[in-house]
Amino acid sequence: MTYKATTWSNYTLDFDTKIERGGSWLVTGGVIAGNGYTMLLTGELPESSTFVNVNKTLTPPNTISLAYRPDFVNQTTLESYLFDVFDVPFTVEANEWYRIKASMAPTGHLAVSINDTQILNISRSDYPWALSSSTVSYSGSPEFIGSFGFGAYQDQAAYFKNAHVYDTANGTTLYSNTLTDGLEDIVAEYGTQANREAAYLDGPKRDRLIWLGDFYHTTRIIAVSTSKTEARGTLQLLLDSQIANGQMNISPNLGFAFTGPADGGSAIGCEAVQTLNGAADVADALNDRVPATQYRDAATSLAAAINERLWNEEAGAYGLSPADLDGISVVATAFCITSGVANATRASRSLAAVSGLKLGPGYKDNSAVSSNDSSVNISPNTNGFLLEALFVGNETQAAREVMESLWGAMLPGDTTAAQKRSAVGASWDLRHPWGGAATYVLTEWAAGLRAAAGVDGFGYKNWVVSPATGVEMGLKRASAKVVTAFEGELSVEWIVRDGDIGVPIRAPIGTRGQFVYGNESIALHERSEYQFTVDASLDNGIV
Repeated sequence: MTYKATTWSNYTLDFDTKIERGGSWLVTGGVIAGNGYTMLLTGELPESSTFVNVNKTLTPPNTISLAYRPDFVNQTTLESYLFDVFDVPFTVEANEWYRIKASMAPTGHLAVSINDTQILNISRSDYPWALSSSTVSYSGSPEFIGSFGFGAYQDQAAYFKNAHVYDTANGTTLYSNTLTDGLEDIVAEYGTQANREAAYLDGPKRDRLIWLGDFYHTTRIIAVSTSKTEARGTLQLLLDSQIANGQMNISPNLGFAFTGPADGGSAIGCEAVQTLNGAADVADALNDRVPATQYRDAATSLAAAINERLWNEEAGAYGLSPADLDGISVVATAFCITSGVANATRASRSLAAVSGLKLGPGYKDNSAVSSNDSSVNISPNTNGFLLEALFVGNETQAAREVMESLWGAMLPGDTTAAQKRSAVGASWDLRHPWGGAATYVLTEWAAGLRAAAGVDGFGYKNWVVSPATGVEMGLKRASAKVVTAFEGELSVEWIVRDGDIGVPIRAPIGTRGQFVYGNESIALHERSEYQFTVDASLDNGIV
């Protein structure tokens, strides 16, 4: 969709389209959140160029399908409504140009014609449930508000040119574009150009958005896997949208407080504590002492307020907000533990309380969600926050259980892949970083390889190897490797054999490490390779 028409209303759009295969797709009155009228012009579907899997019941030949919101098929989290399918009284041939007119009137009528032959004329008032589901509020006459765009549906291909838009009421021209000149500007206008920076997306098989919140998982996955520099480009794109007071968009023009109540919520509060302390570390690394102190003081003050006002002693958990102290959530529990807001006792009690949210493969988001509702989603995003908190809170077996039941379901068979299919044909798409928390948790807790806390751990300048959690999980062997910022890789592989743990470690000479097992620890530095054996009972210490 073009960004230029976001606020336009009650306009008429003329354009030419040519179907190369299947059909041609049009959106009018579309807003960024996905409400809009989508029209699919399906051609004659000749056998010579039509794929065998085309669903001619869903997209009959020589028709216009009219739907509301993102698609023609209702999806789990993208509700869509197919209004009707209108016959075109002639054959719509491939590789022929047709002039389309879509007119939205102040009366609430949408009319569409092809080569001056009217195909449909509907009233918005005929679909009141569509109006009520919209994210846009209407008063008086139901105006059509929002942008327009062009495209092609699944496995289809089409061409477009000579777009002209004018005010339906008075005929004033609003837009004119040949769509053939200045290709670079056109794809930028319609949001289909290549990213200006190398970037990590919300899910390249699903959409092209860059969500700041999802980057919490993404950056940590990168750090323990590829260490590729796309992270830098993603941060630059987010910084480019930063506003004067320092705030950055969750995603350009979009965003919602999905982690919990925005007004005094425990989740958002504990996230802020973790963020402030992280920002203080960055300030320290830049030798910017004043803001570092300010950030830490603010984090300390906020943590104290959360413990004073949001802890529910009777429930043994942090309430959702001052207005709902009885409600608990996965995200609030997770961040109040990983941020250090909760002491060891409160962390333990919080994890005991949140166990009540456990369903089959994972945890439902909060206590307000019915456990008997078959449509409840188990989110690998929010469960990913909790997964780390379970390890931090020494609930190792609970962490292993959710890792196996939730993330294990995404890995049928013995190997991992970008996309797998289960025995019943269901697709588990692993290209969404917001669902990949297990990647870094396995490295940091199962293998026990992680950066030291604070500034000292930046780039793995200082690091820790602590295999005790992996041993407690029942693992007999684990290995992990990360790329450091100091000209080399840091790797560990430990093996349990006959009650002993053999531990070889390789690290760049310029880094320093700490091997920790139980109450024993060894400082490691000035060498590139270390190898020793640990008696799992620690009776003989570390050799």
